[in-house]
Amino acid sequence: MALVCVALVLTGAAAFSFVTLASTTLQLHSSRDYRGRIVALWVFVYLGTTPIGSVITGWITATWGTSSRPFGGKWVVLDRSGNCRSGTDPS
Repeated sequence: MALVCVALVLTGAAAFSFVTLASTTLQLHSSRDYRGRIVALWVFVYLGTTPIGSVITGWITATWGTSSRPFGGKWVVLDRSGNCRSGTDPS
């Protein structure tokens, strides 16, 4: 379980670094005239998937109840790490 926690921290740091680097690169390498449009497209692509995730989260909550929603990501991580058995809560 400690290895999973370390992997989560490293994944979060990598995701944060990627988003920061991509945004900075777009702003530095775009023309001054088009910078606002390019950043607007970046925000649309980066944040534009939020409505899709909200619909999926709403469906999960409606199907399995409110207590299942926060554990969705946990199940994926634990399943991939081999610590999750079908039908049991490993925590």
